Amino acid sequence: MKRPERIEEELLRLRQNKKSIGTLLLTESIMLVLVIVLLFTVNIGAVYALCGAILIFNLLIIRPSVRRYRNELTAMEVMYGAAGDIQECIYKDKDKLDKDTLERDKFVSPREWPTEAICRHSVSGRYIDACVQMCECSFAVKYGSRRTNTMFLSGTYIQAEMRKGTGLSISCISRDIPYISEDRPELLGYGYMPADFTIEKAGKLEWAFSTDGNIPDWFQKQFIKLVGQGSKIMVNLDDDKFRLFIVSRYFAVKHRLNETVSEESLTRNRLPEKTAVFDTLRIIQQNAVLEKRKEK
Repeated sequence: MKRPERIEEELLRLRQNKKSIGTLLLTESIMLVLVIVLLFTVNIGAVYALCGAILIFNLLIIRPSVRRYRNELTAMEVMYGAAGDIQECIYKDKDKLDKDTLERDKFVSPREWPTEAICRHSVSGRYIDACVQMCECSFAVKYGSRRTNTMFLSGTYIQAEMRKGTGLSISCISRDIPYISEDRPELLGYGYMPADFTIEKAGKLEWAFSTDGNIPDWFQKQFIKLVGQGSKIMVNLDDDKFRLFIVSRYFAVKHRLNETVSEESLTRNRLPEKTAVFDTLRIIQQNAVLEKRKEK
């Protein structure tokens, strides 16, 4: 589903769909009242027949309409809200991520991945000169020495591929993510070494790794902003690829039919880290351009 260009038209359509569902629910209520009346006026067979008709009406008409409305409302909120900075935005209710994505992104040491990753509410498009995908996901992660030790790590995953490379290879991981970074992760197999900090606060918040043992000051400052909402975050910058996983953070919500739909509700940002994430991506791209100019 592509993001509509005019939010006013989409808002009107959602309101019309909600009104139609209200008419269907009113019709069902009238039919239920009729059942009560028939209990005292006709034989029980007629009552059973009407109850069967109400059940079919509910299962085949009302429920699909409600489910479709909720799905469309969620899609619009995601595309206009959390993904509002993404141009040419496309939404998918279900998408695919490799089950070993966290290992590919150099967040965890090599291990077994027992089941496929779950990927929902996926949006993709462009941000400045980067191709971006964002989704809610859940990974089954093996830990420890026993084959039965499995935990699920869920949250918001963002990946971007930039047109210009940075020449950097860095991983920064929040401390105290259960079974991931309670102690310093073992990432030496990726050619990484523990990195030194020039900002003391950054060293208290994260474990950091790079190929040369250094982290640029601007990157440390951005990581501090990313965790400013109290979240646990994993970040990897590998030349032209940027990967970020925000643990236990989600941007899509479930809805009740009696909720008011407005332009404000459609554009509301439900991901507290959104601004810092896209600021980081913008700064990374700016630094990539500056570095290329220095080389020339």
